[in-house]
Amino acid sequence: MDGLVFTNGFRTNNEVIAFRESSGFVAVNSVLRHCAIIDYNPPNPTNDTKYVSLYGVSNRVEYCHFRGKTNVGTTLVVWVSELPAPGEPNYHVIAHNYFGPRPVLTAASNGGESIRVGTSDFSFNKSRTTVEDNYFERCNGDAEIISSKSCENVYRRNTFFECEG
Repeated sequence: MDGLVFTNGFRTNNEVIAFRESSGFVAVNSVLRHCAIIDYNPPNPTNDTKYVSLYGVSNRVEYCHFRGKTNVGTTLVVWVSELPAPGEPNYHVIAHNYFGPRPVLTAASNGGESIRVGTSDFSFNKSRTTVEDNYFERCNGDAEIISSKSCENVYRRNTFFECEG
């Protein structure tokens, strides 16, 4: 997908963009590029939604713009337990993206990360996701700006400007 823009709307559950058609049919070698999700929040800030959910293997999110998320839920999440097989690495790349202002969550003390790779339930699984050259500006939704809940990931050359995490 290239050039999609979502702005001033909302979902009340799940995600705006998911790298899958169903739980058994996930994306492989897909790219989300030059897309924007801006101020896309449900009226109830306790509704847990994500802007992007990465499933599958060897997918990329690059040169995208994510700004103004105010409700509970990670902005971009990598799901480690999904296909090809539970426990197998994902090999995703998240690079050259902008993560814009995200205020401190008032509805919860957790769940406001800008990026989360994995979950606590699968924290010993390998993801091998690369997160590089991203810019984080005033991302204060959670104490963790990037939450690494899986193994063998690479984090390099990311910039954090006025972030409280």
